[in-house]
Amino acid sequence: MSFGPQGQVLALAVSDGSVWLWHLPEDHVARHLAGWQERPLAVAFSPDGRLLAVGSEEGTAEVWQVAASRDGSWRATHLLTLQHGNWVVDLAFSPQGDTLATVALGNDVHLWKMPSGDQVDGRWLMRGDEMLRVAFSPDGRWLAAGTIRGAVALWELR
Repeated sequence: MSFGPQGQVLALAVSDGSVWLWHLPEDHVARHLAGWQERPLAVAFSPDGRLLAVGSEEGTAEVWQVAASRDGSWRATHLLTLQHGNWVVDLAFSPQGDTLATVALGNDVHLWKMPSGDQVDGRWLMRGDEMLRVAFSPDGRWLAAGTIRGAVALWELR
């Protein structure tokens, strides 16, 4: 689950193969995103709240453009499907919102330029351990990935 940056909405990956956008001030489902054949596993908002990324068991990360409507509902437009090859178990936007990191069940992390979806050259690997989590440092200089055994890999991005 992931809060939008202003705390007005909470995105929830649900085991029925959908994502709910929950509007907190009015305590109701503001948008229901469906269509996954396999379960969504992870969600993340971009820092400006305009993009929502969803990782799933389908081996993809989907990027949606989202915005609040005047009536309290939310609009969502599908922008990109990023192919990863294995379950996308976590994802994170850089603090600037220009890069999305995805981690698939296994040992690799991919970086994608937003909003184009172009893959950043290279693939970040953690040998011998399955990565489950990914995060950027607040200044965007570092990328961290945590493994199933509690190890952390750090990469300097600039």
